[in-house]
Order: sequence, then structure tokens, then C-alpha cells
Amino acid sequence: MSIRKLCNYLVACLIFLVTTFVCNAQEPTQPFRVVAYVPNWIDLSEFSQTIRYEALTHINIAFENPINDEGKLSFNSKNALLIKQAHQHNVKVLISIGGGSAAGNAELKARYQKLLSSDHRKRFAEHLIRYVKEHDFDGLDVDIEGPSITEDYGPFVEELAKAFQPEGKQLTAALSKGYGGARVSDSTLSRFDFVNIMAYDAAGSWNPNAPGQHSSLEFAKSNTEYWIGRGLPKSKAVLGVPFYGYGFGEDFKNGGIGYDTILSKYPGAELVDEIGTTIWHNGIPTIRAKTEYAIDQQLGGIMIWSLDNDVPGDKSLLQAIIDATRTVPVSSLDLSQVTCGWGAIKADRGITGNPLTIRGDVFEHGIGTHSPSKMRIKLNGKGDRFTCVAGVDDSANGKGSVEFAIIADGETLWESGTVQGDSPASPIDLDVRGVDVLELRVDDAGDGSGDDHGDWAEAKFTMQPNAPKPIALPPYETIEIKGKSLAFEFVVADDGRLNQTMIGGSGAEFANSPQDTAYPQGGYGYVFEPALQVVHADGNRSTSLKYVRTERKSHGDIEVVRIHLRDEALPLDVVMCFRIYRDRDLVQQWTEITHHEDGPIVLERMASSSLLLSSDHIRLQHFHGDWYDEMNPISEPLTPGTKILDSNLGVRAHQFRTPSFVLSLDGEPNESSGRVLTGSLAWSGNFQFAFDHQGDRVRALCGVNPNASAYTLLPNETFTTPTMIWVWSENGLGEMSRKFHAWAREHGIRDGDEPRATLLNNWEATGFDFDFDRIVQLYGPAKQMGVELFLLDDGWFGNKHPRINDRAGLGDWEPNRKRFPKGLAPLAQAAVDCGLRFGIWIEPEMVNPKSELYEQHPDWVIRQPNRDLQLQRSQLILDNTRPEVRQHEWAVINGALGVPGVSYAKWDANRYVTQPGSSYLSAQQQTHLWIDYTRHLYDLMKKTAEAFPEVELMLCSGGGGRVDYGALQYFHDFWPSDNTDALRRVRMQWDYSYFFPSIAMCSHVTHSGNRPMHFATSVAMSARFGMDIDVASLSAADRAVCRNAIDSYKQIREVVQLGDMYRVEPPHDAPRCVQNYVTADLSHAVVFIFQLQDETLGPVKPQGLDPNRTYTITETHCVEGRAPLVDEGKTRSGADLMENGIQPSAFQAMQATIVELKSATM
Repeated sequence: MSIRKLCNYLVACLIFLVTTFVCNAQEPTQPFRVVAYVPNWIDLSEFSQTIRYEALTHINIAFENPINDEGKLSFNSKNALLIKQAHQHNVKVLISIGGGSAAGNAELKARYQKLLSSDHRKRFAEHLIRYVKEHDFDGLDVDIEGPSITEDYGPFVEELAKAFQPEGKQLTAALSKGYGGARVSDSTLSRFDFVNIMAYDAAGSWNPNAPGQHSSLEFAKSNTEYWIGRGLPKSKAVLGVPFYGYGFGEDFKNGGIGYDTILSKYPGAELVDEIGTTIWHNGIPTIRAKTEYAIDQQLGGIMIWSLDNDVPGDKSLLQAIIDATRTVPVSSLDLSQVTCGWGAIKADRGITGNPLTIRGDVFEHGIGTHSPSKMRIKLNGKGDRFTCVAGVDDSANGKGSVEFAIIADGETLWESGTVQGDSPASPIDLDVRGVDVLELRVDDAGDGSGDDHGDWAEAKFTMQPNAPKPIALPPYETIEIKGKSLAFEFVVADDGRLNQTMIGGSGAEFANSPQDTAYPQGGYGYVFEPALQVVHADGNRSTSLKYVRTERKSHGDIEVVRIHLRDEALPLDVVMCFRIYRDRDLVQQWTEITHHEDGPIVLERMASSSLLLSSDHIRLQHFHGDWYDEMNPISEPLTPGTKILDSNLGVRAHQFRTPSFVLSLDGEPNESSGRVLTGSLAWSGNFQFAFDHQGDRVRALCGVNPNASAYTLLPNETFTTPTMIWVWSENGLGEMSRKFHAWAREHGIRDGDEPRATLLNNWEATGFDFDFDRIVQLYGPAKQMGVELFLLDDGWFGNKHPRINDRAGLGDWEPNRKRFPKGLAPLAQAAVDCGLRFGIWIEPEMVNPKSELYEQHPDWVIRQPNRDLQLQRSQLILDNTRPEVRQHEWAVINGALGVPGVSYAKWDANRYVTQPGSSYLSAQQQTHLWIDYTRHLYDLMKKTAEAFPEVELMLCSGGGGRVDYGALQYFHDFWPSDNTDALRRVRMQWDYSYFFPSIAMCSHVTHSGNRPMHFATSVAMSARFGMDIDVASLSAADRAVCRNAIDSYKQIREVVQLGDMYRVEPPHDAPRCVQNYVTADLSHAVVFIFQLQDETLGPVKPQGLDPNRTYTITETHCVEGRAPLVDEGKTRSGADLMENGIQPSAFQAMQATIVELKSATM
């Protein structure tokens, strides 16, 4: 800084947020820096006691320069006290090198030239970073200037950046446009965290014949514009201001004069910039104007040279900076964001353009509006006070009537009542500490809006120290839910209600009408299917929710958004909750309902989600079925009216309909194109999806089935709905599924990154007829075949009522003493000794009437009083709303899974509810059964997962009767269906794969359908491989096929279970099905080709390969005697394979081909 005393001093006063999300979520704010240089030639230990640290963000100690040609710097021990005190106040301290002496002192200049040269700069940079770290500085300020800025300056800065930035240390510069700064390249500028612009010394004692102002406001502006024009971001531009001046004439030959010295000799100098015609400096008005300029231009801050020249008290220049950063006139904000009922909003003028005048009093500042008018201002919780004078402007000629209101985060802070044209002005002084968003409203008082000229005169904020500048927000608050490509908005309407823009629409469809409401409530103007229907404590059946606030929290790729709503008259709170996985375009949505009324309320409808979508070209794909016939797809257009998909089964609730669907916004969905939104409810109980087509929009109401499920909520209790999962794709079903699968492996299932073992189940081999020896006889053949896990199925328990068929024993979970006289531990140990893991089947929720448990506790089951029992599979469901039942069920699980050697369990549930009733619940709580059963079930599942983290769990419910992410979060995989016919499984597993990854989908080899063993094993290899066959009785040929399948599967298991899936050719009404998996790094792929009918077809075109790689083609799990692939052993590019395909050699029905593609660079 030439003849100036260079030191870096900081004022912490945050500048306003530069950008906002469309949803008004603010991006991280760059603090408005106040950087103070402090010279090291003064007594820093004494001076450090006088610094107003709370006003600074940075202090630059100037200067430390190398004392020898090796680049060694000395350290003033008095710096340590300043550094310590600054850090206690969260002020950063940098050491500054260079300064005027580095450019004017020949010896020091030469030393810098050497140290910056190519032979020394790297070592010098390394020495500087060690120095900064050793003495606890926060960074380095480079004040090399004038002739010392040579061609070596840029490369030296590059070395500094390499050394400092990895250490988290700041690197800044002080540069002057006219003193060497023009020689600094744009790329070098980009390496600095910020640049202190030396916008002073335009005149000085070095040119005594040209006296004048050395740092005018215009000079500061032109210097700033120069650097911004060079590409320096505004957020990195810190405007320098002088706390000194220059004198001209015989008395001022020694250079600059400190501001403190000027004030001591010339009283009143703080208010001017010139003393006679001999001294020029910056007084308080100019320093304040420069600070306001920096704030208005959104610069990175203000820099002071130098802090020791200031004075205490009300004449302090630092205080002028503080005042400028803390006081913000409302008229200085972006008024284009303000709504106005007539004309255009005016800054510092009334609505007609005349001076702001209320009852004859003229005001210099403020804004003139016309009702209805709304201004929303973001304070970030950093405001202190809001002051103004409100009234009807005299331009209304005594007419007009308005109502002023000031709303803080949804709560009315102040309201005027009716203000007439001849009413006196209302002075306002409000505490706004902690307020995030303040809203200024001028509304019509009810007699029409003519002449409603409302003034907010002298409206201004006083901000807290180090606060960001307030921001004028768009008049309608928007809350954006945004993924990678998914984006939709909620908008706060004029009446305070929360509306939603339609997904798939242009954005122009949003209208301020009840049909747009985000979470529609029954009984107050909304005439379609509501998301929320409440009977309040006083019998009122209407609810009217208004927007309160939004909370956002991010952790990496995941963001949680909580939108708070509140009834405008009753103490009912609703929170719409979203967990957004941005890279996956996946959103979890649920709703929390809390009340503080005088008595209980009743929830009759409580949807998890209520999204609006454009109705243009919308289609629904959903899935129906039954036991042994799950997942049959239906695709249909949605037409006006309400389409409902639901379940009333309570347990095993998905037997007839899955709680997952696909909405296509561009007609019939396909794998690679079109916008699709997939929904899946994470709930194992009764559900309802109501697609309410209202002409130009479709509302998707998703959640628990309200039928017979009215839920009484006590005061201060919270009802949390199940979670709805939404996945978006703009490129068809395939991309959607890959996003869903990736999320599921990471968040939806347990241990989704760990490949699953191959499994053998004894059921087909033994049924209920087995004992210790019979089971052990299966271990050896299983191990020889390559099986890794043995699962003991139903039939191992019951003594008084032994489980020899499905009509007895459920509920009595002691091992059958005839079959296993020493319990299960020896059986598990025998498996382990054979090199197998051991698993066990349980059905803890069920009981047979023929059981000791039922004989002792007939009141423990779900049933209706005075009705004959209805059995399914000869069993009943235990009522887990009863605490004793929950204790029993946990004892069953703990006992079975606690057997030494057990590392796997299959959790089954083989019937649904037909007589919903509980002898435990009160008459008023009978409708709680549907919901509370599932909640208690999840508690039990969670407890199991936590107590047995090493035990792998399969989710089963008579097949696919319970397949959802509400339960799967506690399990590793699920049983899709008791139908294991490989031909049927091809189609079924294809349809499950829209929502669930292959690692979670158990696919077992059986004799069902009498399919060729090679075809059956190949289908099982496309998911989580298992077998339900009597391996001991297999023919030699089939045994060889199975052994080969397991060996081959182990080679491709990680690709199938952890790779990305591409559905290539669908199996529905088609002669062939093709799907392939690709690893994340695209180095390895596996293609499954299932020939479903006799027909010679063309090449198979795998997808998802790296077009620039070459892949070696190898058939795996080959069929003995069948012709090899034409391309067997060849290498082809990914682009060629995807465009031209691979020609299989099998064309007969029930033949399969599995092709491995390995990158040549693997």
C-alpha cells in the first residue's frame, strides 16, 4: 500500500445473500467482510486491548518481510496476544507481506525478486505456509505492489495457492489499479479468496504541485468497476477506505496524516473531507457512503488502512462503517418484488410520485404503495429493530382506508386496524430479533381500494452486528422440492394458504384457488377428496390451514424440508415433511399432525401425500393379483373422476394389490423415454391411492386407507403418517428403476452393499416330514453343490400340538422334542460344521386354534365378539395392540434367532384380517387396530434388526403379501411369491423390478411347472439365487446343472445384485425376455436371455455399456451340447454391442442364455 501503513483489520458485518433458490431457500451467505490492517510497528499488546473485535471479520498484521535470502520471517511475540483475542471473537488474522517498502527499498525489492523466481518460489511458499501454521495465522495477505509485481508474481501466487488452500488457510491480496495491479493476470486473480482494492492515493505528498482529494467516492467506484470488469467476482472485491489523509504545502512534506491527528488539530473534520485547501481525507459521511456503496453493489466487504488511525466514540470511522452496515432503509431493497394494487411501488416517494407526506409531515425516505400490497423481507434471524411511520399518503386527499399489518414468520407482529385518509400517522418500533422473514402488508379496509395510498415512511431495519443485508423476496413465498431433474413448488397464496404448482405442467397453471391447495382439508371450501378430515374437540368438522414457516436441513446429497401449517382458528398443527435424495430424484414424503385442543380430536382422513400433476396424457400403471399370482400389470389412462386403488386386509395387505404404481405424464410409459413419477407407500397395512382427476389436473392422494380407520388423537399427541416414496425420471421407466434400486440398496434395505449367499430351503424336499437326521442328510449334497446357506422351513416346533401339518402348533415355538430332542442348536452346529450357514422359519404373528397358546389365551387374537371364528390356513392373527402379545412375539423371535449358529431367518405371515376387532382396545379405539397393528409390527421388526444385526432376514407373507419399504428397511430381501414356476417368475420379477432391486428379490429353483432345470436355474440367477428342491434326489444331469449354475452365479453375483439393471425386452405377451446388469464402473455386464416361446429372433441389444470400451463376450452357465454363441470369445465395442447386439443360439421355449461382457481393461 505504498507510503501507507499496511495492516489488515476486520469488521464482521454479513452482506446479504447473493442468490436465493426459487423456493426461497438461501444459499450460503458470504459475510460482508470488514478487513482492518494493523501495523506491527506499534505496541500491539496494548493496541489489541482497544480493538472492537465484534465489528471486524479479518485483521491483517502488516508487515512481516523476509529477513534473509532464504525467505525466513521473524515473529513479533506481541502478535500472539492479538491473534488469541481475535480468535476468541471469531475474527480471522492474516499476516501481510510486502507493502510499500517492498517496492521502494532496494534491498528488500531485490530479495523479493529472488524469492519469487522459478528457483525459489516453491520453497518460499512452503516456508510461508509453515510460518502461518506455526503461529496460528488464518492465512496470508500478499501486498506485493508497484515495481515488485513482475512476471514472477503469477507463478508465485500459484505456488501459494497449492500450499495454502489444501490446509484451509486463506490467501488474499492488496492491489492498486495504478500501482502494478494492471500487471496481475485474470487467472492469478482467481486464486485469491478475496482482493483488497486500494482505492486511495490518487494524490499525495509525492506530487506537491497537484493537491486534491486522494480517495473520493467516485474514485472508489471507478477502481471497483475496473476490477469487476476484469472478472473479479463482486463477492471477492473488498473496497479499501483510508483512515488517513494528505496535506499539501510546506507543513506537510512528511507524507500521510492519520485521521486521529487531523481530528486533534481540526475540530469538526469528521464531517468533511477537506480542511481549507491543504488537507484532504475521508470524513464520516464519505466513509459511510462508500460502505453503503459496497453493500448496495454486493461487494465482498470494506478494507481499512489502517485501524490505529481511528478514534473512539461517535467520531469513529469504524463506527460509521458499523452504522452503515447495520441500518438498512427499506427503500434500498429490490422493490420490483413488491406487489402493488395500482401503479408502481415508489422508493422515497408516494405512489403518485410526490414526496412522502402524511398529515402534512414530509418524509425523506420510505416506500409508497397502494393496496393490496405485500412486501416480504428476508432477515435471516439477524434483524434487531424495525422502525417506520405508517399512514395514508396525503395524495389521497383525505380519502381511502387501509389496514397495515406486519407479519413475522407467519405470526402477526403488529396491525393497525382501519386507517382512514385523515387518520394520524402510526409510529412503529418493533423488536425483530430472531425473525427470519418479515412481511409488510397494506390491505383494503373493506370499502374498495380506491385512493388506498399506503405509506411506509422512514421504514428501516437496524441489523445485528455481522448480519447479512436484508433481501426483498418474491411476494409469494415459494418452497421448492428439487432433485436432480425433479422440481415442483409450493406457493404461499394471498390468503396464507399453501398451494402447489402441478408436476409436469408448464408452471403457468398455478392459480390462487382452493383446487391448488397443497394439502386439502375437508369442511372449508374444498369439495373434492380431502387429504385431511378432522373432527375437532368441539365437534367442528372444518379445518383451515395457513402457512407458518419452512425448515430446511441438508446433509450431503440429502435435504429434509419441513413445511409448517396451522389452523387459523384452532390449535392444530400440520407439518408436511420431505426427505429429498437429490442425485436419485427420490423424495420421501410424510405428514405430522399435532393438536393442543381442549379434548381429543378424530382424524378421519390423514394422507401422507397429496401431489398435483398435470392431467395431459397422464396414464396409471398399477399391479393386481392374488396368492400365487402376484404383480399383474395394468396400464390405463386416468379420466375425470376418482380412481381408487386400496387394500382392506390389514395384515398380508398386499395380496390383491401392491402399494406401488407408476404415473406416466407422456402417454404409455416405456423404458427409455417419457416422464414418469413412481409412487410407493412404505406401509404394510391398509392403504389407499385416490387419483382424483379434476379436469386439468390430477391429485394423487396416498396414505393409509381411511376406511374404518378413524384415529383419536389426544391433546399434544402427534400422528405421523406412513412415508410415501416418489421417484422421478425424464427418461422412462428404466432410469426411474435404476434410481430407485440405487436408493434401495443404500437406504431401503439392510446391508444393500453386501452380496447375498446362495440358499437351500428344505420345504420341497421334506414338507412337514423331517427330523434331525433327515435335515442333516441334506447338508452334504447342498455343500457339494456350492450352497452357502441352509434354511429350515415350517414344521420344527410344537409338542402338545406338534407342527406336522398347517392345522396345529403355531404359537408354540418350542422345538419339537421328538424331532429335535436336544433343540435346534445341534442342528445349526451341524450345518456350520459342514461349512453352511443356518437359517430358520418363523411366523410370530400367527396362532393355530389347536395350540397351547390359544388354549391359554383365546382373547389374544384379532376377532369380533359374538361371531364365529373365520380361519385361513387354519390360523388366526395375534392382536399385537395387547402388550402381552408383543412380549410373546418378541420372546418367540429372541428364542429362535438366539439359537447359536442361526444367521438367517424367514419371517412369514400367512393370512389377512377378516374380522377386525380387539378385546384389548376400548370400543372407541376399535378403529385404531388397522394402524396400531402395523406400528407395533414395525417396532418388533426394528427391535429384531437391532438385537440381531448379524442375522439376515427374509420378508415373506404367503408370497408377496407384504412387499413394501416400510417393512423392508428391517430386512435384507423378500419372497415375491409362492409361485416359483420359472416361466411365471420371469414376468413377475420383471414387474417387481420397477420398484425393487434384484438383491432384495429371492428367486428359487423348484420343480414347479416342470421347467427344464437349466431354464429354472437361469431365472433364479437373475435375482437372489436360492433352491427349494431335494438336492439328494436330483438326477445326475440336474445335479450337474445346479452345480454349474451356482458356480457361475458366484462369478456374476456382484454384477446381478449390485449392478444397474436394464430391462431390454419385456416378457408380457412376447416370445423372449431380455434384461442385463452393469457394474457402476461399466467394466462388467451380464445379459439374461429367456426364450419364452418357440421362435427364431434377431440379436439381443444390451444397454448401459460404455460405448468406448471393448468387451469380451463369454456365455456362462452353458448348456452341454448346445451350439456356442457366434461371438463367443470375441471382443467388441460397447457402442457396437448396444447398436447391433449379440445373436443367441437358443430359440426354443424354456431355453435361457446368460452372457458375460467383460471389459478388456478389467
